[in-house]
Amino acid sequence: MALGNGAEMRNVMALTSKQRAYLGGCASTMDPIFHIGKASLTPEIITALDEALEKRELIKVAVLKNCIDDPREIAAVTAERTRSEVVKVIGKKIVLFRQAKKNTKYELPGWYGRCECRIGQKHLKRVGILGGSFDPIHKGHLNIAQSAYEEFALDEVWFIPAGHSPNKDEKKISTAADIRAEMTALAIYDIPYFKLSRMEIDAEGTSYTYLTLTKLKEACPDTDFFFIMGADSLDYLEKWYHPEIICEKAVILAAVRDDMDLSEVEKKISALKQLFPAEIYPIEGEKQIFHPVRSVRL
Repeated sequence: MALGNGAEMRNVMALTSKQRAYLGGCASTMDPIFHIGKASLTPEIITALDEALEKRELIKVAVLKNCIDDPREIAAVTAERTRSEVVKVIGKKIVLFRQAKKNTKYELPGWYGRCECRIGQKHLKRVGILGGSFDPIHKGHLNIAQSAYEEFALDEVWFIPAGHSPNKDEKKISTAADIRAEMTALAIYDIPYFKLSRMEIDAEGTSYTYLTLTKLKEACPDTDFFFIMGADSLDYLEKWYHPEIICEKAVILAAVRDDMDLSEVEKKISALKQLFPAEIYPIEGEKQIFHPVRSVRL
């Protein structure tokens, strides 16, 4: 099968996990530029993909429902024939990368594990924020945090147990704040990039998200914050206190459950972007944390 211009002469680079995470985060804002249908990988599709990689370096491809081939097999074959790297395969979406020899758009993270986003740009620390009552914390919380960490090349994820939540009846939160914080600390203690913050527990008054993000941004001006929430919460985000400030202070990452329709989530995101100058992206895959959340007796 013929390849496009120059693909035969390229050496395939091996991406590290951090590089994949960085590129996956970059690709999260992209729409698929090719749709692979019933005919699967034709010579014409391979040539077109090769030309797109030459021009763009990073591309997203969608496999349609009428294609019977497995998306992972399609990704592997495409990468081999275009001398590219598979960044990730989530559902029926494939992300491919082939770095340009000159004037690359993507300066990949080096051995020190930082995400140097673009040549000439100052690196800002990238921190995910996951709040909640954590009554109790469970594997779902950890898996969402891990997915955000990997897909968006975060440096850390901070877990912030709620003090006085405006969204929950405090009578339904049966566990004292200090105990919820201790349970959270025990659940994440051996994951070095997961951190506990007591800022809402130790603060007086109601724990409003806009206020927490404002305080964080004031305390850490050289940090980009990524607020992690469930995609179902997008339905009423506009009814939260000062959603415009939330959207100003942080990028919003919406975790999509397996039983949710990604296209419907994307419609919600588009609608919210009409209301606020927001950066909102779906977390499309759920990574598993392979250790049990410990049972705690206090």
